[in-house]
Amino acid sequence: TLEDYLRKVKLLEENISQIEQIIYDYRALVEDKKPWSLIESTLREKYPSIKKVDPSSPLIVVELEGIEIEIDPSKNAYANIELHYDKIKSIRKRLSEAKTKEEQAKPKQVKQKIAASGPWYTQFRYFWTTNGFLVVAGKSAGQNQLLVRRYLEDKDIFLHADIHGAAAVVVKTGGKDVPEKDILEAAQFAACYSSAWRGGLYTIDVYWVPASQVSLKAPSGEYLAKGSFMIYGKKNYVRGVKLELLIGVSEKGELLALPAERNPADGCFLKVTPGPYRKDLATRKIIEFLKRECNFKAREEDVVKLLPDGGFHIERWRPWIPGT
Repeated sequence: TLEDYLRKVKLLEENISQIEQIIYDYRALVEDKKPWSLIESTLREKYPSIKKVDPSSPLIVVELEGIEIEIDPSKNAYANIELHYDKIKSIRKRLSEAKTKEEQAKPKQVKQKIAASGPWYTQFRYFWTTNGFLVVAGKSAGQNQLLVRRYLEDKDIFLHADIHGAAAVVVKTGGKDVPEKDILEAAQFAACYSSAWRGGLYTIDVYWVPASQVSLKAPSGEYLAKGSFMIYGKKNYVRGVKLELLIGVSEKGELLALPAERNPADGCFLKVTPGPYRKDLATRKIIEFLKRECNFKAREEDVVKLLPDGGFHIERWRPWIPGT
C-alpha cells in the first residue's frame, strides 16, 4: 500500500549510512567470488538487520523496525530510495486515475472561476531584501518577457546569471539607491534560478545593469527568441555567486524561498544547494522538516514551486553573524 512504501522510504532515509555500508560489503564479497552461503552468513553476522540474501535476484532483505525492505545491491542507497519513490508515484497515479474516473461518473456541476487575487508580483518568484527592496524573478521565458515589458521601470535594476537559460530578475528600487548587500542578495536569487543549478554548478557569475540598458527589441536584421533581451552598454558583474537557497517559513508564517545571502534573523529554514537528491525526494524531506521542526504543514505543490530544476543537497540552516 501507499502507506507501506512511505514508511519504508522513511526508514531507508533514516538508516542510509547502514544501507550504503551493507551494499559496499556485499559487492566486496561478490568481487572476491565468495560462495553465496558464505556471503549471506558473513553479512548476517555483521548486520543483524539482514534477513535474507537472494543470489538469484540478487536482492538483500533487511528488517528495520519490524518492516522487511528489499534492497538492490547493484544500486547505491540513494538509487534504492528513488526506486521506492517511483513505486509511490505509480501508486499515487493509479489512485488519482481511479479518483478521476469516479468524479467523471458523477453529474457535472458548473464551477465558478475565481479570479486570482493579490499583488502583481505574487505571480512571479519574489522576496524582499534586507533593506526592503522587492526582487522579482520570472518562472519561464514568457514570464521573463512579461516582467521586463510590463514591470521593469526607470531606475530599476535588471540581473541575469551569465549562462543560457536563466530567470530575468528585477530589483524594484522606487528611485532609491540600492546597497551592495541587496544587489548581492538579488544576484544569488538570479544564480539559483538558472540552468547552473540543473547543471550541478556550485557558483556562477551574475551581471546587473540599470533598466535603461535593457531592451526587448532586436537590432535591425536580427531576431530575439521569446524571453530574450538585448543588453546595451557595460555590464556590472558579481563573480562566483554561490548557488545557495533557503527554503522555509518566515517569522510571519509564510512559506518562501530566500537567497542564503539574505540571512534572515528569524524563521525556520533549510539550506539547499545542488546535489544528489532528486526533486521529489528533496520535496518530501523539506515537507517533513517543516512539519517536524517548524510546526508548518506544507503542500507538495507549494514546495515544488520554490525549487529550481535539478538535484539537491539539504542541510539545516541557522543564521550566521557577520564577523564570526
